[in-house]
Amino acid sequence: MIHPVEGQHVLQIQPHAQTDAPVVGRYRYQRQQPDSLAALQEAHLLLQQLYANGYLLARFSSLYQGSDSTLVKIKAGEPYSWVSLNKGNVEERLLQQAGYRERFYRQKPFSYQQVARLMQRLVQQAENSGYPFAMVRLDSLQIDDNSIAASLFYDAGPYITFDSLRIEGDVRIKHHFLAAHLGIIPGTPYSQQRIEEAIQHLEELPYIRLTEAPALSFQNREARLLLNLRRQPANRIDGILGMQSKPTGGILLTGQLDLFLQNPFGSGKTIAVNWQRLNEESQQLDLVYRHPYLLNSPVTVVLEGDLLKEQEQFLNRSARVALQARQKAGLLLSLEYQFKDTRLLDDARGENLASFRVHKYGVRGEYRKLDNLLLPRQGLVLGAEVLAGPKHISRMADGSTDNLGTNLQLTAALNAQSYWPIAARTVVAFGATAALLYDQNLFLPDLYRLGGLQSIRGFREKSLFASKYAVLQTELRQQLGNSSYVFLFYDQGLLQYKLPAANYQDWPLGAGAGLSLRAGAGQFNLVYALGHQQNQTISLRNSQVHFGYTSRF
Repeated sequence: MIHPVEGQHVLQIQPHAQTDAPVVGRYRYQRQQPDSLAALQEAHLLLQQLYANGYLLARFSSLYQGSDSTLVKIKAGEPYSWVSLNKGNVEERLLQQAGYRERFYRQKPFSYQQVARLMQRLVQQAENSGYPFAMVRLDSLQIDDNSIAASLFYDAGPYITFDSLRIEGDVRIKHHFLAAHLGIIPGTPYSQQRIEEAIQHLEELPYIRLTEAPALSFQNREARLLLNLRRQPANRIDGILGMQSKPTGGILLTGQLDLFLQNPFGSGKTIAVNWQRLNEESQQLDLVYRHPYLLNSPVTVVLEGDLLKEQEQFLNRSARVALQARQKAGLLLSLEYQFKDTRLLDDARGENLASFRVHKYGVRGEYRKLDNLLLPRQGLVLGAEVLAGPKHISRMADGSTDNLGTNLQLTAALNAQSYWPIAARTVVAFGATAALLYDQNLFLPDLYRLGGLQSIRGFREKSLFASKYAVLQTELRQQLGNSSYVFLFYDQGLLQYKLPAANYQDWPLGAGAGLSLRAGAGQFNLVYALGHQQNQTISLRNSQVHFGYTSRF
């Protein structure tokens, strides 16, 4: 047994003979080592590199270890090389998918790791094509004067297809939906990759929870996956009440009501209704319907409708249609169509208002990997979208005709959220969002609307306007239990817009604290926030208090 000698240690590697010098001299190693055992491990790593490059007979010819140094001499020997590695009886399709090229194994240094990786890739391709018991080995092996020739031999084993899923537990979910979500559809070829990804895909569904590891059985050339599932409360009714001081005195009550239903019919559909009272004379209504795997296809359809009445100035009607397809676990891509119709109301005045219609088309992508969908402690969310289309202006509020006609409108947005556990019950969350609206004829109803709990806290819901913006959010959470926590936050924004009769740029910020407590079947939320912008200093008089109750069922 070799015992390490502690302290600074020097490793020296020398060639066994002059003929070994050109080979051994090509390799780099770390001379300074913490002890003699680390020095020996470093020498073995160099030996492994020689093996990987075809020097199969390389060895230590001598080894000397002193108190402060280790001397190793290496005899490289002659390199082994491929004469050929023939494809044997392996199907051409598998060879191409595994990256096999015959020229890679003709008069090239022999590397066992290279061959092992090739055989592993061939087996993986077979396992994902209906042959979970496939094997690959070398056949007709010949070694002559440091030259190696061989052929691949492939044994596919029985062809296996998926049987129907077996679901146990107190969960209401339709087999055809879950099979489509997991990609495990009866009659399709067995895929080991889909089995391994099943847990990840199940974690994407917040209304069910896996209680045991999935079990797999094979019978009559069919594979059947057993899932033990339990229902989780994911539907919610949200009520949030906001209080703010009126400029004329008194208290202004604003509010929001959310109804969010997931999997109401056992087939993964989503129905959402959101109503908001933004101020005394402004209200907004949003409707969402999500239909996964339409007609047993990989496509999910999302329909959205939005109605916004802004005081007595204008009425916005918007619609969105998205065709979504999941590329792999956590990654979602969609084709988008968005429509917006803005109509001026009787009291509309000013150069910044107009009646218009916009039709936009584009793409959206999102990547999501979180350890918990409802209360994440670790993970990442990334999103991006680009849309463009014609905008037709039909009427100006001031009666002018200068800007009537059609022009291009383009929007682009990026967002990112990350969660980092810094202690057993402490999490730091970071968020960043940026968006751009390009239009030669911008009006107030075109602009993005920010402010409130979902963007810059410390301001009334959707009270801030921008055609370009960036928002950075930082939040420190201290968990009190599985579903309860207190938090501190800071939000910083940069907002800009340029309208016919108004230019604006500001750096609004919001800061405050909040509390979220588990209460029976729901969640009680309380947030206190202070905001600062050009015409609003930080003061208790301008503070925002948001409190509400979320009922989950």
